[in-house]
Amino acid sequence: MKVFSFYKRIFNRMPVPTSIKRMKRLMIFLAGLTVVMWLASSLVISTFSLAIPIRTSENSTKESYIELSKNSVNMVKNNVRIQNRSLENKTLTEIDRLIAENKKLKEHMYTQEEVISFLSQPILNEYSIKYMFNPSTACAENMNQVLFIVPSKTNNFDNRNKVRQSERGKFVNLTENGSKLFFFLGRHQGGSQKIQRLIEDEIVTYRDIVQIDFTDTYANILQKTVSMLHWVTHFCSNTSFVVRTDDDVKVNVTNIISALEEKRRTFRHFLLGEIQEGWEPIRNRHSKYFLSMTEYPHPLLPRFAIGGLLGFPAATAALLYQCALRLKPIWLDDVFITGLCAPKVGVTLIGDPRFTFKHWDW
Repeated sequence: MKVFSFYKRIFNRMPVPTSIKRMKRLMIFLAGLTVVMWLASSLVISTFSLAIPIRTSENSTKESYIELSKNSVNMVKNNVRIQNRSLENKTLTEIDRLIAENKKLKEHMYTQEEVISFLSQPILNEYSIKYMFNPSTACAENMNQVLFIVPSKTNNFDNRNKVRQSERGKFVNLTENGSKLFFFLGRHQGGSQKIQRLIEDEIVTYRDIVQIDFTDTYANILQKTVSMLHWVTHFCSNTSFVVRTDDDVKVNVTNIISALEEKRRTFRHFLLGEIQEGWEPIRNRHSKYFLSMTEYPHPLLPRFAIGGLLGFPAATAALLYQCALRLKPIWLDDVFITGLCAPKVGVTLIGDPRFTFKHWDW
């Protein structure tokens, strides 16, 4: 031991070459760098792990519930509007409820993927939409709130005048409301030149008619509806909302706008109307609403909204139009658009007590 201590003292007193000093400093630097890289990689791995939702057990802490719920919300795409929620002071029961809601939101993401897949399919239905009269620039200015679209028979002159004098007409006549109203007509059945001249006089007087080149019969109501969606999509997409009303009903415009604005806070694509469920298709050939087994073989109609009054964002009109081009149609337009097309393109069908209509008492 004494010998070892002696040589150790001699070795420590010996001068150290500069190259060895540099080597020691390099080794210390590399060791430090290794530690820093290890810490950084650990941080990245833990951050990445937090970004992946995990299945929690019964013993999960409140913090893990919060992280899971936050990540679930972050996974939702921009086409769903979610109100900000503060989770820090929530009870575990409340957070469980939020996680259940977020599960529905994640399911909505999958729905959107299905929508994209559906809209990528080739066009199935070729609708020939040719305009006899098209006020294509009518929405270019002062159009930012509501577009009222009204399907009307060619000879329903009195109905159209009544709509113009109703609450709808008064509302759109106020410039500050930034709204428009248009009637949609086809060609008069039988080709009456007298009716056509009266329509052209009406066009010159009011400038609120869109006329499409197809025979205007009830059997062609789907053609008219698709033409309306086409017109909104191509010529009036800058409006906030589209409201479809029949020309023989009265509605409360204030209630309609209130309901639309409220639903827009939660949904991006939705359709408001009077919802019906459990209806059987009418198989009586003498009925106005006859629907054949060939056209629709199912025992019940889908959940749908009655076409007398419908409301939706302008962007939703484009989705419904694109669906109408790709889905096997049935001639009942409200059932086809609201019951079959709406769910196919991720449009939520909603009822609201403010969104109702009544037929006029003649």
